[in-house]
Amino acid sequence: MCPRNDTTVETNARCLDRLPVQGRVYLSTDSILEERVRGTPIPGAPTSTLLENECPSGYPLHELELKVGALIICLRNINFAEGLANGTRLKILRLENNLIVAEIVSIGEF
Repeated sequence: MCPRNDTTVETNARCLDRLPVQGRVYLSTDSILEERVRGTPIPGAPTSTLLENECPSGYPLHELELKVGALIICLRNINFAEGLANGTRLKILRLENNLIVAEIVSIGEF
C-alpha cells in the first residue's frame, strides 16, 4: 500500500523492471468523444494538457506500461458472474492494441 500516487507509480515501475520481457505502453484518451465529433470544447471538461501532464485525483495516468506476466488488479465491478470485480487480481497473458488478455489469479471480495 502506498500513501501517494507518485509512490505507487515508482513502486509499479520497479516491479515491472524485474520482468525480462518487452513492455507495452497504453495511452489514455486526451479528449472527450463528443468534443472530437463536434470540434468544439465542452465547458468544464478537463483539458488535454491536464490529462496528459497531471494526475488529478480520480483520473488514471496518461501513460500505462504493462508487461506479459505482470499482476494487475481490476478496479471496477465488470462482471460478477465471471469474477471480474473490484479487487480481483489477474495475470497478463497477452497484450494487443485495444485488448489486455489476462487470467484470474484470485477473486476480489464482492
